[in-house]
Amino acid sequence: MCDGGITAGSHRIKINYKKGHGVNMGTSRRWVRIIPIAFVMYMTAYMDRINVSMILPYIDKSFNLTSADMGIASGIFL
Repeated sequence: MCDGGITAGSHRIKINYKKGHGVNMGTSRRWVRIIPIAFVMYMTAYMDRINVSMILPYIDKSFNLTSADMGIASGIFL
C-alpha cells in the first residue's frame, strides 16, 4: 500500500499528503500557545480543590459553618 491509503476491513481511507492540505502553521502555533496556559490553569484549579478539601474541617470549627455551608464552600471549587 504505497499510495497513502489505509485499509480497515472492507473500507479504504485515502490520505492526502500534498503540501497545502491539512493543518496550517497558524493553527498549530495557536495550540502551542494555548495548551501550556490551559495546563497551568488546570493545575491551579486542582491545587485549589486540594487546599479547600484539606482545610475545610478546620474552617468548620473556626467559623461555625453548618454542613450546608461546607457543601457550598466545597462545591464552588469542584
